[in-house]
Amino acid sequence: MHWSEIVIFLLMIIGVGIALIYFNVFISNLKADIERTKTPLLTVRCGANSSLFSVSYPFVRLSCYDDFLVVRFLLKIVIFYIKIKEIYLRKKLFWFRVEIIYRANLYDEKIILVFLKREDALKIFNFLNSKTKEVKVAE
Repeated sequence: MHWSEIVIFLLMIIGVGIALIYFNVFISNLKADIERTKTPLLTVRCGANSSLFSVSYPFVRLSCYDDFLVVRFLLKIVIFYIKIKEIYLRKKLFWFRVEIIYRANLYDEKIILVFLKREDALKIFNFLNSKTKEVKVAE
């Protein structure tokens, strides 16, 4: 392979990477059908982990509404507060995690929201704590 072919190949890889990042950020800003007529009470950027996916910071948009929250990236996950069973706030080495265990169809699902700033994690944790009644909460 000639060096010019290598440079062209690398530029193509970089271009595709930039396009994917732009596409992911653009998609995460689109609203789900359930949230189109509502105004979010709280919106933050974070990362998210689940048994089905792992998306790094800042490609996830978390929006909290009166009755539900929406975790949005390439997929959208709507979690109603009445389905939340447990909430945990955990400190890791360089980030903070809010773990939410909720009832999804026939089984319990866990989603982990990852924040770089302690203030964002506490804001979400306290907000969810205020919206969920009789839920096991731990710091």
